[in-house]
Amino acid sequence: MRTSLVRDVVVVALGFTTSSERLRMGEPYGPAGRRPYARPVPAVPPPAHEAAHGAGAAGPPWTVRAAVALALTQAAGAAAFAVRFLVDVLPFEEPRLMRAGFAIGVVVLVAGAAAALVVAARALHRLRPWPRSLLVVAQIMALAIGVPMAQGGDRVGWAIGATALVGLVLLLHPTTTSALSHAEHGPRPG
Repeated sequence: MRTSLVRDVVVVALGFTTSSERLRMGEPYGPAGRRPYARPVPAVPPPAHEAAHGAGAAGPPWTVRAAVALALTQAAGAAAFAVRFLVDVLPFEEPRLMRAGFAIGVVVLVAGAAAALVVAARALHRLRPWPRSLLVVAQIMALAIGVPMAQGGDRVGWAIGATALVGLVLLLHPTTTSALSHAEHGPRPG
């Protein structure tokens, strides 16, 4: 019994995979002088987003790029709201002093949400699958904020609601799903 030899060695060269389990010391061609088992690696069809945009398409598909741009725009809007809210409440005078803790809490939460959107957008651009869930929840929350504002006649509410709907469509688009699935599970054998 040989315990010092590595038994399962796989050599990959020029697209061929050979199992050298049969290649023992002193038996370069395996038992009975046969050549070792060698088989070319099967061709894998390109993922759907590469098929739609060409095999040499660099980066994520257009739906992912648009969703990333939209998430970054929403993050900038949230950060602008946090700054404006802080400026409105900043001169902590006596009547507003009671609400200072509330104002600081709102600013911290909104700034944290903006930072989370930036982190999720960056990860989505790298085709990580986890940020899509976070961004879908953010779009649903934006709808919950934008619709009542729009019903009150506020144009900002219409903009928030419209960007949330567009974001949902982009995040749930089949091209986005295919790109994220391919990035998570690798190419599917054909």
